[in-house]
Amino acid sequence: MAFVPIYILILGGTIIIDYFAGIYLEKTHGSVKRGLLILSLFANIGVLAVFKYYNFLNDNLTAILYGAGYQNPFPYLSILLPIGLSFHTFQAMSYTIEVYRNNQKAEKNFGIYALYVMFYPQLVAGPIERPQNLLHQFYEKHKFFETQFGQLDEMIDNVAERIRAIGHYAPATLQSYLSLTRLTEATREKNDSHGFIKELLEDHDNIIIILREHITSFTND
Repeated sequence: MAFVPIYILILGGTIIIDYFAGIYLEKTHGSVKRGLLILSLFANIGVLAVFKYYNFLNDNLTAILYGAGYQNPFPYLSILLPIGLSFHTFQAMSYTIEVYRNNQKAEKNFGIYALYVMFYPQLVAGPIERPQNLLHQFYEKHKFFETQFGQLDEMIDNVAERIRAIGHYAPATLQSYLSLTRLTEATREKNDSHGFIKELLEDHDNIIIILREHITSFTND
């Protein structure tokens, strides 16, 4: 397995073609509109055909020509099949087809459209998704780990209460624990999902270590 930078340019090229194809599909009608759709489909299927089927068909052609006493004039291509190429191809095709059918408005934000084509969670989750079921979600604000963050704070309070119940002192809040370590609690918005994820990942193991150290020192005392 190897990283081949040129493959990024190939994917980027098809994304650019389909992005502008979608915009102009929304504005045009009749034969021009059908021509734009065919151009978009040809670009996507062409890339998929080259990477996935060219060498397979070429090998079969070589065997047929060899049996007839001829040499195959077409070269063998030393290329790798990019991971997820089929997904990206059909995801992009579903977008242009839905725009062509007037079931989906063209996406004007290039970043959002590129995210739709390359959205990895959708790649591993299941079948190709229609753009009208997915694109709008990229504009919605979602809250992640807010409940878990509160539960973590409550867990620390419960552990502290249990330690105090057996006659020892323990910090009772997350802020108290943070003041005893190198960790600092950054100021952030209440629903900042990135902040929740970062704090949960960074603090979890450190909090467990601190609890063990306090329990050990209290027991020894």
